[in-house]
Amino acid sequence: LKQIQTNKNVELHAQVDDYFMLLKKEKITDRAVQRYYGVSSFMKFLDRLWVLLGFPLFLYGFANNMLPSMLPEFIARRKTKYIGYRATVRMATGFLIFPFFYALQTFAVHYFIGIWWVTLLYFLTLIPAGLFAWHYVKWVRFVLKGIRLKRKPQDIIDALIGQRKAIVTRLLEFVG
Repeated sequence: LKQIQTNKNVELHAQVDDYFMLLKKEKITDRAVQRYYGVSSFMKFLDRLWVLLGFPLFLYGFANNMLPSMLPEFIARRKTKYIGYRATVRMATGFLIFPFFYALQTFAVHYFIGIWWVTLLYFLTLIPAGLFAWHYVKWVRFVLKGIRLKRKPQDIIDALIGQRKAIVTRLLEFVG
């Protein structure tokens, strides 16, 4: 019994390796394949619409958070010899840089506009807009991979979907 399970396991590993090699070759992710055959065209339309409608908010978040988010990475690369400390240096410098930049930007907005409630509103939107910009970039990459998959020849799409379904079926057999 153990030998049969080992053989099935080896076959499954080979099948998974083949699938991921094809994904890598085609520059597509498993999530894009899953979404391609698992989601309606209406949802795909909504994804693209969200990318379009979210772009102005992305620009706002990117413009206000680009410099303070890139500086800690720059400092960590320049000042840290050992790669294991880079995350710590990024986090420590980020704790200093973000409040400094947010204060500087808020004072600049107040200086030029002079209305306290607009300044407060601006300040309160800095962090949510930055987080939105970060998630927006990830979402755009995901949608673009789905579009890239759709532009592939149908035989490659069918092969990817077929391999994925076969792997999921085999995994369910192991579990069940």
